[in-house]
Amino acid sequence: MTYNTFILIRNFVGVGLVGLAGFGVMKGCASATAQRPMASGPEVTRPSQATTRSTSRREPRPNQSNAPVALATASGTSTPDRQPLSALDRKVIGFSKEALSNGTSDGTARKWRIKQDRIVIELRSDTAKGSTTWNRLKVDLDRDKNWDEAWDLKPGKPIKRRIAPADDENYTITYDLQGETWVKRN
Repeated sequence: MTYNTFILIRNFVGVGLVGLAGFGVMKGCASATAQRPMASGPEVTRPSQATTRSTSRREPRPNQSNAPVALATASGTSTPDRQPLSALDRKVIGFSKEALSNGTSDGTARKWRIKQDRIVIELRSDTAKGSTTWNRLKVDLDRDKNWDEAWDLKPGKPIKRRIAPADDENYTITYDLQGETWVKRN
C-alpha cells in the first residue's frame, strides 16, 4: 500500500468517525429533550401562567395519574381530603431522618439545603431550643425562591404539611400524615 492510499483511507475513517460522533450527540440531545424527567407527579398549571410547568405537585393529588391538575384558588376550587404519599414525599421524609451532621450550624440552629433537579429542600433544626433532629423543612418545587411547602416534623406528632397553592409562601392548605396518607385539615 502506498503512502497516498494510506492517507486517503485514514482521512475517510477520520471523517466517518467525526460524522458518527456528531450524529450520536445530536440524537442524544434530541432524546434528552423529548424525555424530560418529572420530579414525581403530574404537570400543573398555575392560573397566573400561560405555560405548563413540570413539578412534583402544587395541589394534593387523589391518584397518581399523569393528567394535569388544576390548582386550588380563591375562586373555590377544592383540594382532595386524602392523598397518598408521593415519591417526592418519601424522599423528603428520608432526608428528614438523616443525621444533623449533614447541615451547617449558625450557633442557634442547623440548616441543610438540598438541591436536586428543579427542587430545593431546606431542613432546619432548632438546636438552641433543644432539638436533636430536623424539626422543620421547606420545599421549593420550581426554584423560583418562593417556598411552596412548609413541613413541621415534631417528635411524637404527625408530620404537618402546609401548602401555598399560589406559590407565594401563603400557606392556606394543611395536611397531616396518617400512615401512608396525607389527610386534609378542615
